[in-house]
Amino acid sequence: MSRKPYINEAQVQQIRRLAGEGLDAIEIAERSGLSITTVRRHAKANRIQIARRAVRTALEDAA
Repeated sequence: MSRKPYINEAQVQQIRRLAGEGLDAIEIAERSGLSITTVRRHAKANRIQIARRAVRTALEDAA
């Protein structure tokens, strides 16, 4: 059984800030140095809305 990755409050705040900028989980993971799974898991646990790549791309194309 694998252990759940531990991230500190500063990393949760970084996920929250980057999500607020409209980044998706892949971009947040790249910028924060965390895995995509860790970003998604902690976003869900902390009720952070993360943009979905397809939706964001469609909105950018419409603009």
